[in-house]
Amino acid sequence: MTSSCMFSASPQRMAGLRRRHELGRTPWATSRRYLPSPSKRGWRGESPAAALRKPIPDETAVSILSPADVAKLIATALQEAYHDILPALLLQLYAGPRRAEVPHIHWANIKDKYLRLSITKVREVRAVALPAELIPWLERLRNGDARVLNIHGVAFSDSDTRGLEDAYTQRLVMLASEAGVATPRNVFRHTAITYRLLATQNSHETALWAGNSPSIIDQHYRGAATEDDAIAFYAVLKQLEPSLERYVASLPRVSKALNSQANAA
Repeated sequence: MTSSCMFSASPQRMAGLRRRHELGRTPWATSRRYLPSPSKRGWRGESPAAALRKPIPDETAVSILSPADVAKLIATALQEAYHDILPALLLQLYAGPRRAEVPHIHWANIKDKYLRLSITKVREVRAVALPAELIPWLERLRNGDARVLNIHGVAFSDSDTRGLEDAYTQRLVMLASEAGVATPRNVFRHTAITYRLLATQNSHETALWAGNSPSIIDQHYRGAATEDDAIAFYAVLKQLEPSLERYVASLPRVSKALNSQANAA
């Protein structure tokens, strides 16, 4: 008698087969399963599977700062000791320029609610729309058309900004330590991009804003925070405006220091 069913299995058996299929269908897994045997038997000098790279798990979401940590950093930076890096810090947190782009930013590049970056990592001019909450801060801190980042005793060179970048990094480490905030590599830019994506809900617009690709934006920044986090992030600047006014009241001394550094540069 001929059976009309060539193969039968229980639902549990079928579920197990499907799971094995899902787990083992990558080229690496398949090749490692079937190709090593011939080489072990001496049929080949080397298995073709040896040249394949083992799959690496997808990278998790980037590290970003919480609104509370951002508030701590800015509140700590509103001291005369950090007047040299406060504007650059604000720009990195809320406009997202790369650290290597910061030394090239002049106050003249900030105009009409945009930060215009002419020297960028990808060698493309980029106009970055500034959050409305940031604009009053920049207007209060503006120092003519000088460079935004001026660190005492550190020379600036258009051809090599590493000295200024390193000095800026050291000052940020001091600030983060005093504020009690952990600041992993590139966390300021990651923070800016993450909250910008939540504010716009548009990967393509955020990619243009950040000088990146939509695929990178979706892969690394989507899901790193919530819409409520974004609201709280932008509200930090409004909440700290009284502290800004007290800081600005000390600007006769701070401005003198800024101007002397700008002239020396």
